[in-house]
Amino acid sequence: MPLLDNPRQERFAQCLAKGKTQADAYEEAGYRPNDGGASRLAGNVKVKTRVAELAERAANRVEVSKSWVMERLMRNAQMCLGEAPMVTPGDDEEAETVEYKRDPAAANTALQLLGKELGMFVDRSISATTTLEEMLDRIDGDDDPAGPRPAAGEPEAAPD
Repeated sequence: MPLLDNPRQERFAQCLAKGKTQADAYEEAGYRPNDGGASRLAGNVKVKTRVAELAERAANRVEVSKSWVMERLMRNAQMCLGEAPMVTPGDDEEAETVEYKRDPAAANTALQLLGKELGMFVDRSISATTTLEEMLDRIDGDDDPAGPRPAAGEPEAAPD
């Protein structure tokens, strides 16, 4: 589908395809803020069709890029493991085959990136959220079931 005839509608469609909200896209396209107007324009058949086309184009570009990167990572891993030969021109205009130098660290990096993209590896981290007040209470012993601890140099209370 070609560009929409109305430049503001085209801009609105482009903004929606980029992920902007209807209200933000409506304003960026040059319209006065109006949620109802933004909703109506988003429901316009021509605008909906154009947004779908733009989104599909973007998805195709991303897929080509992702595919390109994945292919290169696989090739790099093979080269670093010494499994793929490099072809270079020879002196007599015939191709000469040369083996790649093995580089296990680079191969591991390429394989790790491939595995992460395929969901084989998950980055794990531990996150703790404690407020300053909670930390101070712990230091003071306020959350200790036995009660607060005596300050340094004070004698401990006798058990009851």
